Amino acid sequence: MKKNALLGALPIIATLLGQKLGVKVVIGGRQAITDGQTIVLPSLPADGDPELAVLANGYIDHEAAHIRYTDFSIAKPAGLAGVFTEVLEDVRIERQLGERFPGSRHNLAALVDLLESRQSLLPPAEAPVAQQVSAALSALLRARLLGQTGLSAVADTLEARLDGVLPPGVVTQLLALAFEVRNAASTAEVIGLARRIVTLLEEEANPPAESHPPGGTDSQSGADPQGGADPQGGADSPGG
Repeated sequence: MKKNALLGALPIIATLLGQKLGVKVVIGGRQAITDGQTIVLPSLPADGDPELAVLANGYIDHEAAHIRYTDFSIAKPAGLAGVFTEVLEDVRIERQLGERFPGSRHNLAALVDLLESRQSLLPPAEAPVAQQVSAALSALLRARLLGQTGLSAVADTLEARLDGVLPPGVVTQLLALAFEVRNAASTAEVIGLARRIVTLLEEEANPPAESHPPGGTDSQSGADPQGGADPQGGADSPGG
């Protein structure tokens, strides 16, 4: 059987976009992923299916962007910082590839549209706050920074959800931090930004106890000498 011309060209495209010789492309994995040397793509539709070009071009552009811009020598942090690192790094490398190859913006937006039509990025309303935050950052950055407008409705919904579950003003601070990814020049800077976001959420989840000056004139007899708020109280942690 004659091999599809697009599939046959994928290693060449990956080498060009990734700016690295010898990039291998394997089709048939469980997800799109790369280790910096080989790109593994999930199973693709049959030749002639209109979705084939959208998936192949979008996946190869995204993974080649990782090869070109991601520093694979830096270990991803554990926990929530690692989750946010993945979200922010995906946005950073797609933005940089789009600046170098404007046509990739169309490919990546079309991929997001197709994947969103298959399974919405919108998590259930009862999902843990950390999952809501992660999904919101991905949708908001993609819709408003990368111009992937197919996620605009999801982004608006998730932003409203966060306004309802996070303390006043936190969403504004959260998004101000997240949108700093436009200035991140490396994977290391993205990891630092992700950790700053985790710190912000942890501080809001565990507010410091109130402090009262000793010997206050208004203290009541028999009152708790420690006074103030319980340092363990307050809002739930981002992990729910």
